[in-house]
Amino acid sequence: IDEVNFWPPPRPEGRGFHEVIFATAFFPLTLGLWWDKTTYKGAFAGVVGGGITRIILEALTLSGAISQWWVASLGIPLISLILTIAFSFTSE
Repeated sequence: IDEVNFWPPPRPEGRGFHEVIFATAFFPLTLGLWWDKTTYKGAFAGVVGGGITRIILEALTLSGAISQWWVASLGIPLISLILTIAFSFTSE
């Protein structure tokens, strides 16, 4: 039996604009719907900060500085969530 390496998973092909929008806007939109303390400044900071983070992490992934594609894919929504919460609390 040949041993197959399943981790890390191969980088998916066809990543496009829909993934950028989903990654950067999911938490600001979700929190805006169900969390009363979300402000428009927090949502804006989450979307813009997530977009900038996406550009930086994608450049690092393509240059080889980050060898795991999932670090960039999971880091973007996390940064967006943190920025949305932080700016929502500070702009109340």
